[in-house]
Amino acid sequence: MINDVEVTAIDANHCPGAVMFIFKLSTGRCILHTGDFRASPDMESEPIFWNNDIDTIYLDTTYIAHKHNFASQYESIDRAKRIIREFHEKRPTTRVLYVCGSYVIGKERFWTNVAQEFNLKVWTEKNRLKALQSMDLDEVRDLLSDDPHKAEMHVISIAKVSYQSLVDYFRPFKQQYDAMLAFRPSGWEKNSKPQLRGEINIVGIEYSEHSSHAELERFVTYLKPREVISTVPVRQGNPCITPKIPEKWYKYDNLKKRQRNFQPSITSFLKMRPRQLVQNAATKRTTNCLTPTKSPDYMPNEISQLSVRAMATCIEVQRDNKYQATSQKVPAVVTLFPESEALDDWML
Repeated sequence: MINDVEVTAIDANHCPGAVMFIFKLSTGRCILHTGDFRASPDMESEPIFWNNDIDTIYLDTTYIAHKHNFASQYESIDRAKRIIREFHEKRPTTRVLYVCGSYVIGKERFWTNVAQEFNLKVWTEKNRLKALQSMDLDEVRDLLSDDPHKAEMHVISIAKVSYQSLVDYFRPFKQQYDAMLAFRPSGWEKNSKPQLRGEINIVGIEYSEHSSHAELERFVTYLKPREVISTVPVRQGNPCITPKIPEKWYKYDNLKKRQRNFQPSITSFLKMRPRQLVQNAATKRTTNCLTPTKSPDYMPNEISQLSVRAMATCIEVQRDNKYQATSQKVPAVVTLFPESEALDDWML
């Protein structure tokens, strides 16, 4: 809780340590900032999305264009494994140095899976090694070697994975290896063609740590926010120009605008007059709260159990007037509990 704002961090499925932030204001409004993320169906199981309506999303729109629909990360990893096997089948006696392009942080899932599959030791540059050591991940620590001549895989800057750069890089290892097979894992590599030149071989793999167009659509459609704001500029040098989010993802002709009766605190709720409580309950939520059409144990997720009990109390007081409690499905009591009583005595 920071300045009356409830802040929740959830995994962004991007790189180690990457999180999305959800800010719940004192008014009940919820704002989601994804940061860099890759949307996944697993995110739909997050309890915070079940228990809260997201009003505004600040969305990572790196690959929002229709053309950016690519394979899942594990499909891309499997493709890299197939390429390695095929390379060995064609050149069974060739001693191969494997190279993987990466960032200081990022692509760990790709190269760790490949290294584990073929039992490869991994060497990487000092800045990346320091970052990896700070993560203290068992699956990474067990693979690392501090000697480049004792490691069959080198993880280097993805900017160095070009033909001329790799020619220079490979020179000190020529006595130990016959060829190099280098991977460029990136979402921008979807339609790239392999560069197979005998000694230096480069293969682009469509491996992304950002959401595809289809994944973004599913994520936004699931959350049904009132507003979506893109955060990735479409032009370099002007951060104010960002892609437009398709309104069909979150605006529907038959989608009723959600209305919240937010309860700021227990004490403020109890200070409300019974008739005022009944009037608040008799809005669009009347059908759900008083005469549920679902199973008897159904309770709307936007109303706390405490609120339902207190509301039922007020409705009981007003039984002879306009509203009547449904005793079978909403618990009703005879008197309002005084504010001074222990809350534990009258929680559902």
